[in-house]
Amino acid sequence: AQVAGSTRKAGKEGGMAPSVYLFESFGAGKSPVADAPIYFEFVKNTGSLVQVVATDAYGKANTTIAKIDEPGKEAVIRAYPLFRARGKTYAFRSVFRDFAYLPPANVARVVALERSELGASDNPQVVDSAIATLKPAGLQLAPYNGKLAPDTFRLAFGGDAAALASLGADAPYTAFILVEASDLRQMELNGKKYNIFTSAATATFRLVRSDGTVVFALSLDPVKGQGGTREAAVSDGFRRAREALTPALQNSLQAIRDALAKE
Repeated sequence: AQVAGSTRKAGKEGGMAPSVYLFESFGAGKSPVADAPIYFEFVKNTGSLVQVVATDAYGKANTTIAKIDEPGKEAVIRAYPLFRARGKTYAFRSVFRDFAYLPPANVARVVALERSELGASDNPQVVDSAIATLKPAGLQLAPYNGKLAPDTFRLAFGGDAAALASLGADAPYTAFILVEASDLRQMELNGKKYNIFTSAATATFRLVRSDGTVVFALSLDPVKGQGGTREAAVSDGFRRAREALTPALQNSLQAIRDALAKE
């Protein structure tokens, strides 16, 4: 009935710590072995922990984990008796207990919002292109239109824990994509106005864990949108921002993979 711990909670408040009991069996009974050194070591992944712990009067020994080096990968800690006498050491490697720590599932909710002074887009197409680009990073992605909860999006994007939990829907990761078109202008020359409108669009990508810590962030310089109406200028700005974000994310895939595997 032993359960697995979480790699990201190991060594933190509420995290599970490896704990064993050592008994000596005799006939039909058994008795606890006190003052026996128990050795704890990583057999999968690496990290820092208290390696040697003596059993108490009840035969119990538990170690303390300082950290797991790569929380994005599974970790296994093994405990076994290790006796030292007269300068020699004997490890009972056949008598052991393994403790597994599993990384969070790589499920991410992709929350996108395209907005301008004209309002938010009903269909933020950036979410589709971002999902297609991020799949090679090993994430399981689910889209969400930020327009459905713009205030919650704003708070979560700014780091509000309650809003993040609401938008993330219990997913281990949330990917925010904010595309904004601003500085809408109508072209004017020598006092004459033309039906040419421009906008400046920016795109910001942010991948965060459920606890609010940022895994990876990316911001693009403004790109110019243009059209025969204000709406067309905004739409063109959104399109150009999407086209700029896609290759930027592609070039960042390895960095995202590395960040997912680390604290």
